[in-house]
Amino acid sequence: MNDRVMYGTVGTGCFNQAKRVLHRRSLLGPSCALLLVLILLRLALDLSALSSLSRLQWLDAAGLQLMNLHLPRILSALIAGGALGVSGAVLQALTRNVLAAPDLLGITGGAQLGLILLLLAPGIGALMSPPVLFLFSLAAALVVFILAGGLKASMLRLIVAGTACSMMFGAVVTLLLVIHSQSVVAVGVWSSGIMYQGSLQDLALVALWIVPAMALLVPLKKPLEAIQLGVERARTLGVDLTRTRIAALLVAVAFSSVAVSLAGPVGFIGLLAPNLVRLSGRGRLSALLPLSALWGAALLLLADTLVSVFDGRGQLFSGTLIALLGTPLLLWLVLRTADTGSGSDNRISLIGRPRRIASQVAGLMVVVIVLMISGWLAGSEMLSPAALWKGIQGVAPYDRLLELRVPRTALALLGGALLAVSGVLMQSVIRNPLAGPEIIGLTQGAALFALLVLLLFPAAAGSLRLPAALVGGCTTLFIALWLNRHNRFAAVPMAITGIALSALCAALTQWLVVANSVQAVQALTWLAGGTYGRSWQDLYWLLPWLLAVVPLLLLAGPLRMLDLGDDNALALGINVARIRALSLLLAALLAAAVVAVLGPIGFVGLIAPHIARLLGARSVVSRLMIAAPVGAILLLVADLLGRTLVAPNEIPAGVMTAFLGAPYFLFLLWRHGRQQQPRHLNRSVSS
Repeated sequence: MNDRVMYGTVGTGCFNQAKRVLHRRSLLGPSCALLLVLILLRLALDLSALSSLSRLQWLDAAGLQLMNLHLPRILSALIAGGALGVSGAVLQALTRNVLAAPDLLGITGGAQLGLILLLLAPGIGALMSPPVLFLFSLAAALVVFILAGGLKASMLRLIVAGTACSMMFGAVVTLLLVIHSQSVVAVGVWSSGIMYQGSLQDLALVALWIVPAMALLVPLKKPLEAIQLGVERARTLGVDLTRTRIAALLVAVAFSSVAVSLAGPVGFIGLLAPNLVRLSGRGRLSALLPLSALWGAALLLLADTLVSVFDGRGQLFSGTLIALLGTPLLLWLVLRTADTGSGSDNRISLIGRPRRIASQVAGLMVVVIVLMISGWLAGSEMLSPAALWKGIQGVAPYDRLLELRVPRTALALLGGALLAVSGVLMQSVIRNPLAGPEIIGLTQGAALFALLVLLLFPAAAGSLRLPAALVGGCTTLFIALWLNRHNRFAAVPMAITGIALSALCAALTQWLVVANSVQAVQALTWLAGGTYGRSWQDLYWLLPWLLAVVPLLLLAGPLRMLDLGDDNALALGINVARIRALSLLLAALLAAAVVAVLGPIGFVGLIAPHIARLLGARSVVSRLMIAAPVGAILLLVADLLGRTLVAPNEIPAGVMTAFLGAPYFLFLLWRHGRQQQPRHLNRSVSS
């Protein structure tokens, strides 16, 4: 009887295992067939190449074109897309979160920085590009995971750290392109995602680096499947968690590095491919990995095919089209998984001890005045206090220097204060510590519309740039808020929505720069952000926004009530929906106005409210009073350092704010994680 039961159990187990294999293969076959159809469709765009393939003739003109143009391009799309799909699947298994991806965790940003350095450093062959990009990607991944609190960190903390690192890497890339302006178009083309390969030999040299990653992935499959069941369950199964996590991170970084080497920094695929596979019901890693590779390859090849069909002049790129197609899918996926990562550990607000607000505001204003005077004195030619006084009296040539420096300093002061006020309003009304204009895509949307006017209507750009930026910023903010209205603007969905919209705007912006190669340097200089080349006329465009103090005073009382919660505010007679809408509209207008005049400035609107909290400001009004001078100080310091560090050359203030803001924000994130650890330990001990 026991033998029958045993054999029956074994037979049932074998049947279930065979059923799972057939279930996996039932999708594997159609996926391979779909990929084959896409390959034939791509070849069918050039009938001579398809005819050469069918006749197996490689030495005629059509055969040479097939071997040196079409096949390398198709193979690079297949390998890069498959590598991104596998990288995303491994990262999602590693973090146990379906929203993990190489672009969201800063890995692609690190690889892009390495790619730019390779393109600007001649003499490095194709064979060495993957290991160089691997080192940059690995460094970025380590920074993100360490500062976010390790592999156990919540998804929100990982996204925040990854976004901050990506913005910092982007600032370095922008600075390099400003310095090497002759390479703007070439580097911009590759950064936009392009499948062109020089030859099959170069492709093979790069693709060879994927072999060790594949060899390391095979023994990792079962330990990663155990980790997906839970950390404690994996420990009971004998999984070495530390070794498995380190190896999985190395594998994910290696696959992503090869993809960037072949196709440039293409986004979205590492996130979309595994999740599209999960939607079909295949969640086990044994099925997820091969299917993610196939679907990732299919997505990138489809994008490259569409580029070849609809763009005959070669001005559209696969990365741009992936952003156009992937953004709606990503937004839908985020809304579908809106509860992912929710929880108490997602709070990252930083609050210091309450202090007297008036004394702090006075102290900050003294710092602002000192920095303003320093901005008048410093530059390519340093002025003494006596020379400054002569310039104020109109004595040449000092008056001409002040004519250049005074408006720039005033613009930095006013722009930083307005961005800080915008950030405080967004974070307070949405109740999300990541609701800065940079994170939710407002800055990038305003910059895209302003750049469009700058390139299409250069003669009227001065008058049209401001309304265009206002339209772009408000549109982006409206989309982000509308998509997250049902989940009450939760931190993780809101952050990823902003990242998706930012990526879309950034891809379109980069495409505009490359497509208008004649004005590429001018556009890139404006996109770097800052006060360079600004004059009194630009200050006149920004000064009227000081009148925003009037609606701020009118909104001060209702905003205090909102701090008590929606229910209490309603009980006190506050129209919550109207106050929230007016506050967000004012925040969008302020941020977009700064972008229109100074270009995209990052981190000021995100960091200034957090610094205000650290200084003890708890109410909305006190945060506004402290954050405004803090924002002015941040941008004044960035402008001052940018003008003096490499004088007579300049580092754009937008780049300097990223250099200063990203490390500081990451430090705050790391310190907050260290402070949270004892609390978790105390909870575990008490339980």
